[in-house]
Amino acid sequence: MNFILVLYICSIANNTCAPPLQHETVFEDWYSCMVTGHADALDVYTNIDATRVSEEQIAIGFECMETKSNAT
Repeated sequence: MNFILVLYICSIANNTCAPPLQHETVFEDWYSCMVTGHADALDVYTNIDATRVSEEQIAIGFECMETKSNAT
């Protein structure tokens, strides 16, 4: 099975979300997709000013979606 990673970045305070971001890599297993999802979410947080994260209550979610892609 292959998986694609999709990140969701939302502002709870503003009740808005940016368009979903699809990772360019097609993952060959669930584990790799999940680990990358957590790492990417942390990377986004560390690149946004902490005050902005708190004021806008920024939340980051992600999912690993199974794909029928034959890419490796």
